[in-house]
Amino acid sequence: MRLETPLGYVTAEEPPVRGEIKAEPEDFLVEEVPLYVPTGVGTHIFFLLEKRGIATFEAIRRLARALERPEEDFGYAGLKDARALTRQVVSLEHVPPERLLELRLPNLWIRWVERHPHKLRVGHLKGNRFTIRIRHASERDLPRVRRILERLDRVGLPNFYGPQRFGIGGSGVFLGRALVGRDWKGFLDILVGRDEPGDPPILRTARAKYRDGDYAGAAECVPRRNGDVLRALRALAAGGDAAAATGAVARRMRQLFVSSFQSHVFNRVVSARLPDLGRLWDGDVAYLHANGASFVVGEASVEQPRADAFELSPSGPIVGWRLLQGSGRARALEDGIFEEEGVSPEQFREIRLGLNQRGIRRPLRVPVREPHAEWWEGCIVLTFFLPKGCYATTLLEEILKTGHARPPARPTSSQGLGAPRS
Repeated sequence: MRLETPLGYVTAEEPPVRGEIKAEPEDFLVEEVPLYVPTGVGTHIFFLLEKRGIATFEAIRRLARALERPEEDFGYAGLKDARALTRQVVSLEHVPPERLLELRLPNLWIRWVERHPHKLRVGHLKGNRFTIRIRHASERDLPRVRRILERLDRVGLPNFYGPQRFGIGGSGVFLGRALVGRDWKGFLDILVGRDEPGDPPILRTARAKYRDGDYAGAAECVPRRNGDVLRALRALAAGGDAAAATGAVARRMRQLFVSSFQSHVFNRVVSARLPDLGRLWDGDVAYLHANGASFVVGEASVEQPRADAFELSPSGPIVGWRLLQGSGRARALEDGIFEEEGVSPEQFREIRLGLNQRGIRRPLRVPVREPHAEWWEGCIVLTFFLPKGCYATTLLEEILKTGHARPPARPTSSQGLGAPRS
């Protein structure tokens, strides 16, 4: 049960460049470009958080512990990888700025603080600027890297979600599919009962006890850091059914799992439209890059000049119950993928546990701004800017071609994971 089928490339004609990324966190520098700057007044404190080798949620967890505040009090605009050196803005209300500046935590640094009237919300950023080293590459490959960047600059980058969106082995896709299908037992069988690479022995014992139906015994074995697994087991041990145990999992995590499944469906649409992601079809839903608005294309030939100028692009579905859908060939392609995945937009209206999803459109491609490659200290060094919600790993895939995340096969009851409803 893994993501395995290659999704494809815009630059498939270019052979892969051999090299290594993320050998050290400093090899992958990510800097948020804010949507706005703090005003200097207000009860919320915005601060630039620099972190090395720590994911955003873990960084917030450590800050919350040090400041004795709930994690939910913190605001952030986007999530950043663990295997990187990242700089992002975080917010917290009613905290003395000097207390933030005085914090001393391993691999976490507060670089500046400023006041603002409102909490920072997800999506409140323009994008991210990247500086990435490719180690153990050959200087002879630099012209090829530059050709790839020039093509992406001209035609756009496939807007694939990166593999980090899907969890270990793509587990997030299966968990999200189970939630959408209201298969609560199937959800728990994956979240609680499936062994994951890197599980400590005590957690493997807990999973085995769950599979044997010993929920109380399993709960006693779960490490505290596996809080969602522990809450689900305690709900079962108290006599709750599978729906109640699923509801005990943090809403934020359930939302991430549903988003993971939606992202997988979107990736399949992008893959099906390669390599010419800028080519409109009659009936496409076009996405306007300037403001994010969408409209159904009547005659593609009329709108194609705007697509050629990168004013707009064909879009794909983040499936939900109010999703704007097109017609003709574009609608048929999306409906076919929905059917293969066992999902329909209307299902998202009925997702229980507070997870209603309306659905949006996402462009099939995005612009790559200021791409550059140079040879420095024995490495190929890349710099570029991507809009928010886009993945640098997709651009790296166009260069390294190591193999994209693969669409998962549907798990079966014989795998001990429950059978997600179609």
